[in-house]
Amino acid sequence: MSRPQVVLRFVQAVGLLLLSLFAATRSSALRSSPQLDVDIGPLGMEPHSVFARSVETSEQEAARRACEEKVRAARQEPEMPGTPSLDLNREEILFETKAEPVLFVRAPQYKDSEPVNDQVQIYRKWLTDVNHPGGVLAQLKDHFTLMPRDGRDVVLKEGYLYADDPETARSLVREVTAQQLFGHDRIWIQRGEQTFHAERKNGKYFFTDGPNKGDLVHLLLFDRIGSGEPSGEVLQRDLRSLRYRLHFTRMQVQHLSEQHIVALLQYGNRWVPSLLKSEGAHLDLECEIADAATEKQVNIERQTNERRQRVVQILRKSMLAEIVEGLPFDEPRHEFGMQFDGRLRANFRHAYFTGKRHYDFTSDTYDVYDAAGRPLVPQVCVDFITDTFERAAGTWYRPRGQPPGKTQGTFDFGTEIDKPWLRRAPDFVRYAEQHSELFNVLDVSDDDQVPLGQRDSLISYLAGHTRDYQPGDVMIIRGHTPWDPRTMHYHSFFVYESDPLSGIPIALVGNAGRPSLRVWQTESHRTPERAIHHRLRPSIEWLETIFKDQLAQVDDVPMTLTPRGVVD
Repeated sequence: MSRPQVVLRFVQAVGLLLLSLFAATRSSALRSSPQLDVDIGPLGMEPHSVFARSVETSEQEAARRACEEKVRAARQEPEMPGTPSLDLNREEILFETKAEPVLFVRAPQYKDSEPVNDQVQIYRKWLTDVNHPGGVLAQLKDHFTLMPRDGRDVVLKEGYLYADDPETARSLVREVTAQQLFGHDRIWIQRGEQTFHAERKNGKYFFTDGPNKGDLVHLLLFDRIGSGEPSGEVLQRDLRSLRYRLHFTRMQVQHLSEQHIVALLQYGNRWVPSLLKSEGAHLDLECEIADAATEKQVNIERQTNERRQRVVQILRKSMLAEIVEGLPFDEPRHEFGMQFDGRLRANFRHAYFTGKRHYDFTSDTYDVYDAAGRPLVPQVCVDFITDTFERAAGTWYRPRGQPPGKTQGTFDFGTEIDKPWLRRAPDFVRYAEQHSELFNVLDVSDDDQVPLGQRDSLISYLAGHTRDYQPGDVMIIRGHTPWDPRTMHYHSFFVYESDPLSGIPIALVGNAGRPSLRVWQTESHRTPERAIHHRLRPSIEWLETIFKDQLAQVDDVPMTLTPRGVVD
């Protein structure tokens, strides 16, 4: 047999071995629901290139073979049941409800071994059987506040604020508070792989550590809550923290055991077979199966994704600062039949630069500074976008006690007197189109424009266009509004975070009254007839240039999904 034939047979044998290794996939909805963008080859190669293995070094071949053996062994571990019901509803739940987008190895349950009183049994059945669980929780909140043990027994399952249907999920986050579940002096909240602590003051719980230190505790779906020292089985796996370390874009789970996850991780067009090790909620990459060419491409994608993540983290810090400060929307309190949106900012600037503490518009008086001496700069929705970029670059109004004026950072869009047209969404889109070095602009075709109120269609659209809408992107929506059904109105906001499994955006940040972090349901309920018209993606190179002095300080810890001082 000739040498080329020997090589060919060897490559074919390896390819067939790997095909058999990853052919067995789980039948749960978690595996089948994502609409993958490419055909997945067993090595994460491009379609039809399964046998196009590049030449490997002996070290690469040994590492690949070792990982194949580890994956084979992990597949022999007892498979956990996962959460089929949650998997079916995951995208809808994250569309409508604030949640840490974790993966569960099994669904939390009521513990039958722990006796509960008859009243709790009635309340559990009531909550499970009704069509509107929010109404039940609203009626029981006073009882739970007086009897928090009943609240825990009814609401929590093995300590988790868990639901796998959209209606109950919304209701839990909207209606349940920590003080309805506990009367202890101190409690802890596990959110993903992080554990935070809170103390009870005047009947309510406040965080004592973490990014929300000092704030009232607001619970997210899938939080695990308890008192004393955390104990018992940890059922969640933190996918967001893993993504911040590995810089993949999406995950598809192939085999789930208590100790490991066999998964496909997406980097660009490639899906790479990967073995993840579990230590409680924390996940680490144990190994991945990739030939030399795939490994090279994956490293390039990782580096690009890491660069984007770092600059988006800096943008997020500015977004959160604006939320904490509660910058007012640029709309007068009273308009007397006329629209004066956008007029307050000029009055603020005049008062600010002339050293005044207040300014008047029509019949109302407005403060120039808040109680902490921070400038209360009025914003229309596009101001939130431009202010975020400028503020992240170090350009912002100085606080009370310093000479009035803006600090000069590394970037600004020009003075508001020179470029007042940047305060209109369509003009800002044109600006982005004219400055391709700053933004990549995606114009959504008429056929793809889905009204926000058409929930199922919008979720399907977002799930099918996950690469088009990533954290840090600016979304421009347009359509009729309930307060003005005759005129098409624009609105703009940032994509703040996405789900590592489905890839859809799950958190949005903008100013539509006050800066806030929202889920899609909030925006769609507010203006159901608007649709996405444009997406503006800031250039990594541009942001790295203007953020160059900050990049070294950026960590790989996910930003909070509960900004300080705001509930929306």
